[in-house]
Amino acid sequence: MKAIGIFMEKKYIIGFHDESKGLGGTTRYLLELVDGLNRDKYYPVFFSTKSFPWHQLLKDSDVELITPDTIMDSLGEVTKINHSATITRKRLSWVKIPHLVAWTLGMFKEKYVLEELFNRKTVDLLHTNHAGAEIAPIAMRRVGVPRIVATWHVDSTYDLDGNFQGKHYRYLERQCMNSIDHVISVSEATKNDWVNRCGLNEEYEKRISVVYNGVDVDAFTQEREKSKIRLAFGLPGNDKFILGSLGRLDKAKGFMYLIEALPKIRLHIPNILVVIAGSGPLKEELIEQAQRLGVADCLIFLGFVRDTHAFLEMLDVYVQPSLCEAHPFGTLEAGAMGLPIVASAVGGIPETIVDGETGFLVPAKNVASLAEKICILGQNSSLCQSMGEKGRKRIQEKFTSQKMVNETVEIYERLLMEKPYR
Repeated sequence: MKAIGIFMEKKYIIGFHDESKGLGGTTRYLLELVDGLNRDKYYPVFFSTKSFPWHQLLKDSDVELITPDTIMDSLGEVTKINHSATITRKRLSWVKIPHLVAWTLGMFKEKYVLEELFNRKTVDLLHTNHAGAEIAPIAMRRVGVPRIVATWHVDSTYDLDGNFQGKHYRYLERQCMNSIDHVISVSEATKNDWVNRCGLNEEYEKRISVVYNGVDVDAFTQEREKSKIRLAFGLPGNDKFILGSLGRLDKAKGFMYLIEALPKIRLHIPNILVVIAGSGPLKEELIEQAQRLGVADCLIFLGFVRDTHAFLEMLDVYVQPSLCEAHPFGTLEAGAMGLPIVASAVGGIPETIVDGETGFLVPAKNVASLAEKICILGQNSSLCQSMGEKGRKRIQEKFTSQKMVNETVEIYERLLMEKPYR
């Protein structure tokens, strides 16, 4: 009699790595991926050197967390990642040292901490949200992770203040790229930027895939009356034309140019109200700018808003005046909600918005053009509706979360079936 064997398909352990402190584009991306994984085939594990409140969302999705706040070094002292230009030594006060020396020491320390972290769980593939001038892929390679995937969420245009210049950063970028088996870029623009910046050859380009960010379109539908949602946010009802945006209050999001455009916009749309959901270091500066221009009465900062569905549901137009973007979730969600969009023609935004059809694209920092396009929509409700409908259809066809997950998993499967590159 022949023995009957029951063969079970191997369950692969997929690691994810992200050091983000709070919810944002990269964390949204990661949460969509882990939620979309087939748990019969993949077991997700999350790595981070510190614990943050948003990690609870991963726990809720039954993801194993390996997130020590600190890692004890061989001397029994607490080691923490630190990139500052100062270091501490036992029984010594803080000592100032040159930036390049501090940076180098910080990189070695971070590499050590990450190696300790990644050694705590064996995985079949590790996907990091940190690629560029980053040490994480290098640490993964050193501890023997067999397959490394990284996602480019930003490009060189994000370095608005020139903080990541110099040969040491270029060297780190090259080492990082050489450690990665496959790179996912969230837009063609982001891919082209990194290829040009790092001088990646045609052979390396075969290891790069463009997988657009995606959203659950069904989760963004107009379910309630705008007036009721506005009242819930403490805003006026239907007597205002509300322009809104989601984003961190920093230089990259370009809100200062939107505020600068407000005086002209209000001349043509007297009932305009701009509502911004987000927090960040420029809040007071932006408030002062609005007061100086005499438009503080038509500008509201809501702070961090968790319910982005409700926020978008109460808007008439969505605006993204960014100076740099890779492929922002805000424009995807606004499009899914059926909102017309006015956005800067930077990064991957032109790959999402069809100018003149699903919204308007304007040059970054161009206050006159920004004001003009907003005014066109503010004075033409039928155009708003038409653009919104076409925008939602485009998101349904090209930028769904399921499409993003499927294309990413295809990359995982291809790598898992192949012999590791190294």
